[in-house]
Amino acid sequence: MAPRKVGKSYDRCTNTELVEIARERGIVVPSLSTPRKNHRVKNDYRAALMTADGILSFPFMDLSPELRTSVYQEVLILDNSFASFPQILATSKRINSEASTILYGDNLIDVRMFSDGVYVHGTKIGGMIGGDKGHPITLSNLAWPS
Repeated sequence: MAPRKVGKSYDRCTNTELVEIARERGIVVPSLSTPRKNHRVKNDYRAALMTADGILSFPFMDLSPELRTSVYQEVLILDNSFASFPQILATSKRINSEASTILYGDNLIDVRMFSDGVYVHGTKIGGMIGGDKGHPITLSNLAWPS
């Protein structure tokens, strides 16, 4: 069985499911009940799993500014591809202020227009219509590559 995702809501899990999740992740579940009980209750498992989820978070902001900048460059600069991950800017105000200059300042999108079409990073994304006297050139059927 594949390991379950971390960080899920445990409110809707049954006791049996919580026991299985804790067992898969190797989490020892102490009894939080007063007085302590020999069997664990749902709240014991929920508390232990939520604590373990909190421990699994990565302290990204504790990295040096140079390392964070390297991460931002890796996920935000297109670099001859069509995919970047600007969602990282919504993580926090601090990350937004650190990384937005990289997204908006360091990205170069190579767009070239030729008689046979429009190319982005060397990939044709659409055609051109017109160009005769009295007929302006218009772009047609542009489709950004996925």
